[in-house]
Amino acid sequence: EYTGLVLLEDDIILCNDFYNKIIAEIKDKPNDVISFFEKPLTKKELKSGYMAPSNFLYNQCNYYPAEVCKLIPDNVMIERFKKWYSKKWLYPSDEYINYVLVNHKIRYFMKVPFLVQHQPWKSTWGPRGKVRQTKFFIDDIKE
Repeated sequence: EYTGLVLLEDDIILCNDFYNKIIAEIKDKPNDVISFFEKPLTKKELKSGYMAPSNFLYNQCNYYPAEVCKLIPDNVMIERFKKWYSKKWLYPSDEYINYVLVNHKIRYFMKVPFLVQHQPWKSTWGPRGKVRQTKFFIDDIKE
């Protein structure tokens, strides 16, 4: 059965009252992909809104509704992605989700302020830096 899921990566800090905040957002948009963290190094001011599927990146904390969950494990899509993706040694999940959303023309909702913050650790996935924190983390924003 596909019921939807919240996917959390293991390198994040949850905001205060995370559970209640994320449940409220999902109840408000139960059929939409919702991003709760992205674009950490942007210099632009971010605001909540619907985004083109080609903008999707970062899988630190996202909600995927049931209909999208049905699309993700498609073996044909996975094999097409592997042939399309240029880095044959690495298949990051956010790049794959981007591929699925683009191919199915599914926009997503970016929720700002973000409900999670990236940990300030050096990545184990290679040369990525440890500075990947957002200035739009809800617990860091002064009222």
